[in-house]
Amino acid sequence: MPWWRPSGAASCLAIAACAATPPASIDPPAPKATTAQARLAQRGHGVEAAFALCHGDACPQRTPKTLASVSAHPTTAAEPAVPPLPRNAGVESDERPPPLIASTSSKAPEAPVFEQVSVHFPFASAQLGPSARAALREVAPRLAQAREITLSGRTDSTGPAATNDGLAKARAQAVLRQLLALSPAIAPRVSVDAQGACCYAEPNNSPAGRANNRRVEIRYRIDGDDPP
Repeated sequence: MPWWRPSGAASCLAIAACAATPPASIDPPAPKATTAQARLAQRGHGVEAAFALCHGDACPQRTPKTLASVSAHPTTAAEPAVPPLPRNAGVESDERPPPLIASTSSKAPEAPVFEQVSVHFPFASAQLGPSARAALREVAPRLAQAREITLSGRTDSTGPAATNDGLAKARAQAVLRQLLALSPAIAPRVSVDAQGACCYAEPNNSPAGRANNRRVEIRYRIDGDDPP
């Protein structure tokens, strides 16, 4: 038997054994257990809302939302619907809105209106002449209805100022005595103002002007038709 045969036979046997014996199966690696990651979720709403960690299904689930359909022309705004007109549109109703009340603005009170009558005197005299007495009789009924009466004695510019002041007062007193004789009830409403060098009616450079300045002015006002 040659020297190489036993080794050759052993080799054949080894090869046959390798062919007959299936290789050992290798199991795939087991999948690793996945650990759900914790998430921060809101629980509750409003002032009672709180945030806490949750895992998996314990976390709040998202719900599908329905998006509004987008118009084919987003730049064109939809026209508002026009409500239908009522059946009686265009027909006047019997109902009328309440009348507007006009606001009245407060007006400043008007200044009182005074009337005036002048009684004239002779030069350097405080005596009432016939024309002066007639004028006082004529104005007496009006003065009986007056609310306020002022007698202003005046003179011309001739003579000293002190003399003219005394003469102006004397003339006003003469008119007052005559008016009280005609209408005694006016006494509480009469006041006297007399000045010699004041309030000339006309310039004193002519006889006519000086004669017109020798006077007593009777100023009065009547608020109503009834006497006070």
